Formats: sequence, C-alpha cells, structure tokens
Amino acid sequence: MNAPTLKSRKFPSADAFVEDFLNTLTPGIIPRSNFMQWQTIEAKIQRLQPNLEFFAEMADRVKGGKNFQRELADSLLSSDNPTPLVRAAFELLGHTNDEFATKEDDFLVEELGRAIANKDEAKAKYFSTLLESLGFSRILKRGDLEDLLLGVQIGLETHRRKNVGGGAFVEEVEKLLEQIAANLKKQGRQVTLQSEATIKFGDNLSKKVDLALCKEGKVCFGFEVNFYTVSGSKPTEIKEAMIASCEDCEA
Repeated sequence: MNAPTLKSRKFPSADAFVEDFLNTLTPGIIPRSNFMQWQTIEAKIQRLQPNLEFFAEMADRVKGGKNFQRELADSLLSSDNPTPLVRAAFELLGHTNDEFATKEDDFLVEELGRAIANKDEAKAKYFSTLLESLGFSRILKRGDLEDLLLGVQIGLETHRRKNVGGGAFVEEVEKLLEQIAANLKKQGRQVTLQSEATIKFGDNLSKKVDLALCKEGKVCFGFEVNFYTVSGSKPTEIKEAMIASCEDCEA
C-alpha cells in the first residue's frame, strides 16, 4: 500500500507552496483574556508602594534644594535593606533584569544592594551617580510615581506577550500532534508525543526541539515551534529554507 502524497508535495512550484503557507497564517495566538495581566501589575505596584514613598519623599527634598546624589547615597546607607530600593529605582526606569550592564557598567543588582547594606559609601555614591546619569531625577519631577510605575508596567507587557505567544502556540501545535499520535496508535503504531526532546545526529551533534513524535523511545519527527506576529529576519530565513527544501525535493 502506497503512502498518501503530502499536500506540500502537490504544489506546482516552491513559490506556490510558500504563497499558500503565508495565506493560511494566523494573525494572533494570545487569548484576549491574557493580553493584559492587570492583577499582576496591581500586585507589583502594591508591593513596591513603600519604595515609591521613599522616592516621593526624596523628590520633595530635591525640590527643596537638596542635592539628589548626596541625598540618595545617604538615604541608602541609612537603610537596613537598600536592595528593594535599588530594584524599585530600576523598575521605574523599566529595567527588570537582575543584571545591569552598559558600556560603562556591569553588576548584579543584588550584589550592589548588599554592598550598600554593608555601608560601602563608594558603592552608594556610584549608584546615585549612575541614576543621575540615567535621568532618574526627571522621574522624581513627574509627581505621581505610582501612575508613572503603572505606565512602565503596561509598557513591559509587550515583552511578556512575546513569551506568552510562543507558549500558546506550542500548546496549539501540541493538541494537533496529540491527535496525530492517537490516530497512529489506532493503526497499531506505538508512537508517543514528547516535549522538549533532544535529537542526536552525527558524532557529537544534537538539536533540542519543542515537540517530537517518538517510536520505542527514538525520535522520528522533531518539531521546532515558533510564532511571529510580524515579518523579520527569522521568518524570512524560515521561508527561504522552505523554498530550498521544496527545490531539493523536486530535484
């Protein structure tokens, strides 16, 4: 019994296959209910409230003529736990990573906070100078820091949605592959669907894929799942790889 011909092999040309593929793309994959995580945003603002009050008081002192760098360094040195204050300052700047790195800087936020907690005056002055260079005093002049933090958190949602979209697409593809695996089992084929499988090839080469159909523990088909809402270098690379693959098959 001959195996059925795949739909992708019935196109008259590679370009026709790519055109059909692009016409069937889904514009979005994130559920509307997961577009904004308001509860998470509100919880973070509530958690950072004491730190916002710290900077609000500092803003009043700066407006009264106090030097920003000196006031910040002295306040941090007098704090029992300056690390949350350091993190809150970076949160207001839209930076949430544990590491801060520029051409001139490279440090872990936790380590900097610990150094200031140990009364390292040089580190406290360094951090206050850094914030001044980053324009943090502009933030203090805005007035309502809670509203400003809300705006920052809304902006950061775009970064979160990139990861959410990828995860949602993996779930959708996994559902389809589960159906395929179930149909193959009905035909007597002992296959299983595995997540994050590693395909080994060559002498010491391997490739980790998001999903894989396996038989007797061996990967038969690997699936790398990516979702894009805009065109770019990676989708273009994938498209060109498809064209090359179709041309090879025709040859």
